[in-house]
Amino acid sequence: DPAIAAALGVAGLTAWNCVHTLGRSGPDDRVLVLGASGGVGSLAVQFAVASGARVWGQTTNAAKADGVTAAGAEHVVVTEADGLASATREFAPTLVIDGLGGTFTPAAVDALEIRGRLVLFGASAGDDIPLSSRGFYRKGLTLYGYTGLIETPASQAALLARLLDQAARGEISVPIELLPLSAAQTAFDRILARQVTGKLVLDTTA
Repeated sequence: DPAIAAALGVAGLTAWNCVHTLGRSGPDDRVLVLGASGGVGSLAVQFAVASGARVWGQTTNAAKADGVTAAGAEHVVVTEADGLASATREFAPTLVIDGLGGTFTPAAVDALEIRGRLVLFGASAGDDIPLSSRGFYRKGLTLYGYTGLIETPASQAALLARLLDQAARGEISVPIELLPLSAAQTAFDRILARQVTGKLVLDTTA
């Protein structure tokens, strides 16, 4: 499906690299995906589950919880940043995939298990991160930052081809909503209002 292929271009590469290349997710991990109802988040859940890890997803909207479960998460935490650490205490994540930033990042630091890893790839909740250095180093945590802007075209193309093949075989999926190009402003408004599950795809032929 061309619409699914379009949705995988950035979201798929980001999710894969965060979970596998940087996060090194595996069967011994407990992975917490922040913003798990989004395009990257829903794919990160699927990739982490496929790695053999236990996976929880976070969203701030209870109406989006079913979509996170459908992606494979065993549990969905519906919470803002201030409730994240307490809501995930029993899970004790070893790896957090964070596309939110802002106050969610220090909350993820609080939630992480000793020697845990935090992969940060976005800042939809804010650029400024009020991070306590003591809280970070006393746990022996590792912070990774991901951006596709520094990847080579060859490596991106090879990974995209792999993900497109997986999608064609039904091994991965991303929830999409197709809108006509004339609705581009509506699409942006909905993203800013956090009213999107998965990816919005603009149809240039409609």
